Amino acid sequence: MKKIISTVAAMALITSSALSHTNSIGYVGDGNGGLNFWYGSWHNNTQFNEAEIKILRPDGTVSIDAFNLLEQDSPAGLLSGVNYFASDGTQLVPYDPNTPHPMGMPNESYTWQGLNYQNLATGTYTFTYIPLGDPESNLPGYPTAEWMPMDEVIRSLTINLTQGDLDGDANLNGILDINEVLSGQAAAPAVTVVSTSAGTPIVSISSVVGATTSSAATTHNVEEDDTNQTLETTVTTTYVTPTTTTTCTTPTTVTMYSDNTSTTTNGTQSCTNDTTTSSTSTSTINEVSGDIDQMATLTDMSKSFGRQVRFDSVNVIRADNEYKNGMKGDTKGFTTGFKTVTDTGAIVGFGVGRIDTKINDNVDFGSFESDIVSATVGKQLQNVNMEIQLIHLNNDYSYDRTIGSYEHSADTKGTDTTVSATITGRNKTLQPVIGVARAKHSVKGYTETGSVITARTVSSVKEYDTYGILGAKLNLGPAYLEAVRYTDGVENIGIGLSKRNERTEFNIGIQRKDTKLGETDLINVRFSHKW
Repeated sequence: MKKIISTVAAMALITSSALSHTNSIGYVGDGNGGLNFWYGSWHNNTQFNEAEIKILRPDGTVSIDAFNLLEQDSPAGLLSGVNYFASDGTQLVPYDPNTPHPMGMPNESYTWQGLNYQNLATGTYTFTYIPLGDPESNLPGYPTAEWMPMDEVIRSLTINLTQGDLDGDANLNGILDINEVLSGQAAAPAVTVVSTSAGTPIVSISSVVGATTSSAATTHNVEEDDTNQTLETTVTTTYVTPTTTTTCTTPTTVTMYSDNTSTTTNGTQSCTNDTTTSSTSTSTINEVSGDIDQMATLTDMSKSFGRQVRFDSVNVIRADNEYKNGMKGDTKGFTTGFKTVTDTGAIVGFGVGRIDTKINDNVDFGSFESDIVSATVGKQLQNVNMEIQLIHLNNDYSYDRTIGSYEHSADTKGTDTTVSATITGRNKTLQPVIGVARAKHSVKGYTETGSVITARTVSSVKEYDTYGILGAKLNLGPAYLEAVRYTDGVENIGIGLSKRNERTEFNIGIQRKDTKLGETDLINVRFSHKW
């Protein structure tokens, strides 16, 4: 039977749609959790309620209640497009009495029936008109033209009730809807968005100063000249203070409406951190220096020492060395050999020797040991001796030096080879000498041990030198004087006593050798015997 009634009701809804009068739907909050839900009809002066409303709550519960409110004047608080709507045949649109329904029916309402709800909460609700004769209706009878919904769109409204709806301020403009649109007053026109633009962003800036840290950096600057090394040590302490600045920006959007109201919406805040540092520096400079001419002193000795000794007898050598750079020390050694004249006047000689030299300046130390070989060939003429002599020294060098708190050592080897050609007078009293020499001096390259900051790497040295020889020996009985000058700046001056017979000679002499760098006082005792 209920199915038959439902069919009849549906047929009545279709056939009487041209006469149907329910054409608007709306709701107004009372500010206390209550809500009046309204349906409007374009039939004027209708004096009765008809049908029911079904409400589907957010929790899924459903209730169907009969209309119990009736108004002949437009209820207060209905705002077109906000909480009051009509149908365009396919969807709900803002209520506008001047826009007819597509089927020709007017949209203007003159009578309203409604229902009051209490204790509603925010959430999504669906309100549905239940006409008489509907399968869900609890009331008898059939729908009349006065209240029959004009289409299916107008029958239902699904809304998300906000706190503003329940508080009676559906458009959130701070004015109660019932005061904004009074009873009997035409519904406010639909409020539309006129423009949307970016507003002034909200910017907040905060800074945090971090702890100051310090770091020290040490730099070394090493400079050298021919004799001295200078180390400049700079310790720079840097103090760094970080400051982190946090900038937070909240974008805003300003929406303008047709009723000259506007809303400002805040976007998602974003923050950036920018860390800057301020720094100050202080520097401490320390400078120390030290000598680096130890090897130059040692090689000066080795290049010139062979000029003071002879290889035609047994020589015991003792020398004191003193140099302009403050280094001084002693030399000990010997030479031995022979030199003879054959019956044909040929001069033949050979000798060997060894010397050991140590020098220091109370800070730095140096030494060299030399193994010496000498060979002589020549010709004795009536008034002169013409000789060619080879002197070769194999040298082992070593030294220690100090600069500030840094100590260094070095060891290397070298050679000194000299070939000289001389002519010596044979007069018993005055024996002049003249000649020329060619010398080769070499030292292997080396790298000092000790601090890498100031340790020196020295390249190999190979030098050639040619110099002249000019001198004389004056015999005064058992005493003698001799002087020789070499054009490379070396000078030898000596005195001595000599005692000889047919086969032996004993000699003791003192010599002074001067070079550009220093001087050596040498004592030698010489004994020779003709076998």
